[in-house]
Amino acid sequence: MVISEIERASRQDAAAEREVRLTAQRILIDHLRPQWEDEAGEAMPNPQFWAGIDLDLRQATLRGFNLSACQVRKARFDRAVFLEGADCSKMVVEDDVEFTEAVFEGDIAMRGVLFTGKARFGGAVFNARADFRGAIFNGGAHFGDVRFAAGADFSNAIVVKSIGFDRAHFAEWSNFARVSFGRRTYFSDAVFEGPAVFARSTFALVAAFSRATFGDEACLRNATFESDAHFDGADFWAKVDVRATKVFGPANFRKSTFAKNLDLIGATFHEEVDFRYSRFEQRTRFCDVRFYGNALFSRAIFLKHVRFDKCEFGKYVGFGGARFKGSVAFGGVVFHELCQFTGARFQRQVFFASTEFRDIASFSRAAFRAEFRCHKVIFAGETVFDGASFAVPPEFVDCQVGGAALGSEWPDAWVVVREALVLNSRVDSSDLDRAVSMAPPANYYLDATAQLPSQASRQASWVESSTSGSEGEAEASDVGNQAPTT
Repeated sequence: MVISEIERASRQDAAAEREVRLTAQRILIDHLRPQWEDEAGEAMPNPQFWAGIDLDLRQATLRGFNLSACQVRKARFDRAVFLEGADCSKMVVEDDVEFTEAVFEGDIAMRGVLFTGKARFGGAVFNARADFRGAIFNGGAHFGDVRFAAGADFSNAIVVKSIGFDRAHFAEWSNFARVSFGRRTYFSDAVFEGPAVFARSTFALVAAFSRATFGDEACLRNATFESDAHFDGADFWAKVDVRATKVFGPANFRKSTFAKNLDLIGATFHEEVDFRYSRFEQRTRFCDVRFYGNALFSRAIFLKHVRFDKCEFGKYVGFGGARFKGSVAFGGVVFHELCQFTGARFQRQVFFASTEFRDIASFSRAAFRAEFRCHKVIFAGETVFDGASFAVPPEFVDCQVGGAALGSEWPDAWVVVREALVLNSRVDSSDLDRAVSMAPPANYYLDATAQLPSQASRQASWVESSTSGSEGEAEASDVGNQAPTT
């Protein structure tokens, strides 16, 4: 191949420029490292160290940039382009550092870096792996609108002040395991296309994942939220692991979507948790979960099997208007206060085993379109089934009503006149005090609008007529206006 003189000169100029840049970088390193290592590997002071340097490389093009173990006062890399990777491991910046809209074309290593002031990476693009393992952000950090085209590793990082990843895009995996978030943490509207790991991380203040999108597995196992946790409007398109997670502030999952399996086994919620209007499309397990505050599931939709085994609900529980398309099981559950299933719809089997209702249990206007079975259940407070409908007779085995044994047939004591019923509508958490104070003196009752099948009405014709039609409120109203079967 014939190369013209101009092309040859251009290549020679580019090579010369590259050598000049590398030489300048080596000079920087010689004067920005406070310590050297001798031949024996022992650290010793660098007599050529320049203390208090402000480094300004805005819009610079840097090849194979190396500031590992260097120390500067301030540093600016706004809109800089890093070619062939960069190594800033164990770098110390005494004040603010700017990487706004910087572009990293090769792997970037910032392992153990110390940012004493604010670290700004807003709008930066990482086209290769970003390694922030063990990084320390003393002055907070901003990663808003950042794009990570390859893996991003922040494991074991320490964030003393607030950090923001709002609208950040993680095209591959992201690792935030064992990170200590000292102040507010923001991942609102962030997109995680690959697996996202937050296992064993600690969030000291508000953690906001509102409207975030998780395209692959999300792992929050053994994470600790010492304040509010916001996942409202978030979309989880793969498996979610929240096992043994602890949330000490309010937890908001309202209007979230869980497209795959959700595991909250052993999780603890110390204040109110909100799953209202959320959608659970695959198997859901809330086993051995502790709800010390209100638990809100109103209008939630469960498309597959859901289990609440060995859960403990310390305060109000609301499933008003919830839809259960798959079977649901409550085994070994304790409801300490008002529990509401008002207007809920159960398409498949409902099973309560070794469960205890210590306060009001309301199934007003609930529709049971398959078996409703209670084994070894204790109804210690008022029990309300006004306006409920059953496709098959409910089953009670070894149950207790106010300390008395309950037989397999529906108890006569659960019938009172309509005027005695006051829990005909859903009760939000804000109305709890009023609802409890309005509770009637009767302990257990079923009003004249309940639809119970008799022995003769167990035939298929009765079941078909009671289960046909829409699932809306009109159907519940029609059932509620029918006289009970005798």
